[in-house]
Amino acid sequence: MNIHKVESHSQTTKLHFKLYKAGKLWLVGAIASGALVAGLSVTTTASAATSEDSDTAAKLAESGTVAQKSVKLVTSSAAPTSSAAEPVHSAAAPASSAAEPVHSAAAPASSTAEPAHSAAAPVSSAAEPAHSAAAPALSTAEQMLYLPNNRLLKMSAPVTEDAPLVKTGTDINGTPVTGALVTTQPHLGNFYVSLGGNKYVPYDSKALVGVVPYDTENFPDTDFPENVYGFYVVLPISISTTLKNVQAGADSYVQALQASVDPSTGIPYINVSKLTVYQLTNTADGRQVFYFKPNDGAQFTKKSGIRGFSNQIHMETLVATASSKDADKYTSLTVNNPSGAPLDTTTTDVLYMGIGDQTYSNTIGGYMSFNAVNLFGSNAADWPDNNLVGIRMNNGAAEADNYGRLDYVSIKVQSRFQVYLSTNPKTHLYSGALYTGAAGEQFNPAKALKTTLDKMYTDRYWYPQYMGTSLANPVAQARPTNALLEPTKLDLSSASDTTPVAGQTYYFYTNYIQTQLNATNRTYYAGDKNGWEPADTLNGLAPDGTPLTVDQAIAGTTPTLGSIIMTITDGNGKTVAQSDLRQPGTYTVKCQYNDAQGNKGAYHSGSNTISTVATSIITVKPAASTLTVTNQAITTGTKWTPSDAITGQTAVDGTPITTPSMGTAADGSKLAVTITDSDGQTLDPTSLDTTTPGTYTLTYTYTDANGNVITPDAVTLTVTAPVNPDNGGNTTTGDTDTSNPTTDPGTTGTGTTMPDKPTKPTTPTKPTKPIVKGVVHIPGLRVSLVVPKKSAAGQHQTVWGTASAKGSQAVGHTMTVSQHNSKSATAATNQ
Repeated sequence: MNIHKVESHSQTTKLHFKLYKAGKLWLVGAIASGALVAGLSVTTTASAATSEDSDTAAKLAESGTVAQKSVKLVTSSAAPTSSAAEPVHSAAAPASSAAEPVHSAAAPASSTAEPAHSAAAPVSSAAEPAHSAAAPALSTAEQMLYLPNNRLLKMSAPVTEDAPLVKTGTDINGTPVTGALVTTQPHLGNFYVSLGGNKYVPYDSKALVGVVPYDTENFPDTDFPENVYGFYVVLPISISTTLKNVQAGADSYVQALQASVDPSTGIPYINVSKLTVYQLTNTADGRQVFYFKPNDGAQFTKKSGIRGFSNQIHMETLVATASSKDADKYTSLTVNNPSGAPLDTTTTDVLYMGIGDQTYSNTIGGYMSFNAVNLFGSNAADWPDNNLVGIRMNNGAAEADNYGRLDYVSIKVQSRFQVYLSTNPKTHLYSGALYTGAAGEQFNPAKALKTTLDKMYTDRYWYPQYMGTSLANPVAQARPTNALLEPTKLDLSSASDTTPVAGQTYYFYTNYIQTQLNATNRTYYAGDKNGWEPADTLNGLAPDGTPLTVDQAIAGTTPTLGSIIMTITDGNGKTVAQSDLRQPGTYTVKCQYNDAQGNKGAYHSGSNTISTVATSIITVKPAASTLTVTNQAITTGTKWTPSDAITGQTAVDGTPITTPSMGTAADGSKLAVTITDSDGQTLDPTSLDTTTPGTYTLTYTYTDANGNVITPDAVTLTVTAPVNPDNGGNTTTGDTDTSNPTTDPGTTGTGTTMPDKPTKPTTPTKPTKPIVKGVVHIPGLRVSLVVPKKSAAGQHQTVWGTASAKGSQAVGHTMTVSQHNSKSATAATNQ
């Protein structure tokens, strides 16, 4: 072998290609115990081979025959060549030749006493002068060791190294692309394709390519941290995709890697923050090439503990197979070398690791480095790596798998739908075929669903909600209107023009129909506005479980849910309108819900039939509203309001209104009055002048809450002037004691006309005996008699009492009566 710049490692590495399937057939490449898949999962063949390698390697290590080591990549000294007689990396090439710089004898091959990755054994040291001519050649046992299945068991000894170069190439558009620096051989595995016995691939089909380029399953614990490498996917002839599809898959893959973290540190096991994808120039035979470059500083940080290909994180990219129009041109495709014998080139493999200008000359292990130009033609000169690492032989491509070859066939594809219970998505309800046609045929899923899914179990389940084509992340969304009929796997075990293969599955959530109507009875009172509305006596649920909007359902404005058919009959069974409920009577209201799926008045739940019909009894009584008023008489200046004339009022249901109020009430009832004077003029009630005597007519109108109008007979309001107390006779004066709070105000005379002038009295005869002032004792009463003094004019002078009215003379005496000092009253008597 021509191996340079080698350092000690602790574990043998293997390189394989593998195919897998996980519900879909996807072409998948994996590095570090991954697999590039064209359709099926890693089979037991691969597992057994891996186990066999490990066991054999362990036995050799124990016997001391060959020490296990890892190879450090070295700068290639071999020029590209396409000569069949002189392969670039021949298995027969010696470990070191005179044409190559030799390494120091002070750096002998690593022994079993040397710990892997020892800090005391640096790659280059003063004790290991570079390019010494004393380096011994590797032994035959170290150069090559085969098992029947051609697995690598031995790595080469460490030597000094030259600095690797990083190349800058260009993509298909001429944009510069610089390769990723790799200085340590990663522990690769499973770089072969197993088809699981499948032999066919359909024309006109698309499926996802799942790639597992990075994992840490085979890494020794001492290999961390280790730089992440760049890799290539070279699609088989006739398989194609777009850069947009590949980059989208890479972005999703990076997100998944970032989410898989070491719980003790929070750092991803494979710490890649970005994968930039470049589409390079095609190979000489027209195969599409994509280069994946990780971000600077990306590292494998720790062993994740995930084992097995199917458990690793996958990257998925959509790819297309050949068109049936090119059936003459493409009859098959190959994903492995077509021969079982070891080869020096790998023109039909798919996955390669980029190593810059270094070599990886390990022909024993089934993988080795190849010059890109030698392998894929002169177009590869623009790629960002001169050399690639790939599978060297037909590992795993057994005869049973047709040596990695799939024959193209024309097939029919059938897409399907699956329906699950929305309240418990694990509960599968039903499924069916959606559309069947030729692979690659365009169709309208939404249209097809109307004649398939939407016709099934419509009496039990409500309109299914589309959730996408994956149950891993269901999202409610609109039904697609355009899709291609594609199979879910690209490798088929049999081919038939009549039996369709499985296509895309469309997933739905649904629930049981939940329509529910609840009706109640109610009593109302007659009137144009009796207040009854259907929603007052009906409620429930719509078919989808949302609250029932009664008015809208009756109006027919919820077409996606359904409608309510309402029928009203009177006591005689006659159908009437809602407006007829203004009149007294007993009415039956029947409501029937007819949903948008065609269920009229009922649906099924299990073995039960659920009715969606509800009935209400509406009783309309005569209105009991009343209003009574009475005549009014006041004196001028007295405060008066229209409600003063109201002696009784009841609401429409007969409830007394104890405080009548003019205007509109909260229930919508209204009380008004019209006032006209003696001349027939209508007056404003708010500005009625009660300071002027007059007679007014009051006409009251009461409109109750239901619109019934009550108009009692008109009444009158009489306003009179007050009586003047000085113009009348027989006026008495009340108690003038202002200190008594219960002072008697006396009485007012009733005369309203001026009295005649009195006749002049005759002179009284002088008494023969003087009148003596005395006191008469009566229990509880004291009466004082007072003799008036004679005035100069011969008239008597009033001592107490009320002064005589103007133009009149006093004609009597005044008597004051006191009773226990609580009230006092005065009265006037004639002599």
